[in-house]
Amino acid sequence: MLERTLCAAVALLLAAHASARDLLDADVAFRSQARLIKPGLIEIRYDTAPGYYLYRDRLAFSVGPPTAALGKPILPKGKVKQDEFFGKW
Repeated sequence: MLERTLCAAVALLLAAHASARDLLDADVAFRSQARLIKPGLIEIRYDTAPGYYLYRDRLAFSVGPPTAALGKPILPKGKVKQDEFFGKW
């Protein structure tokens, strides 16, 4: 029984390692474009690779120089996802 459990654990670790290698780099999975709509309004669009999605509460934006400031982003309505690792988002 212990041998079977160890084999299953090793198989899971190998599968997890293989999955991590198969992930796209963030720059590829979440391609973005930004454009100035008008003074004070910047539009950012993401072209998200199939099978990938963005977490609304994990988005962060910044501008330069440090004296510039951003308001609260206006985000479109999102879709609720059931993630196998993080649960319902």
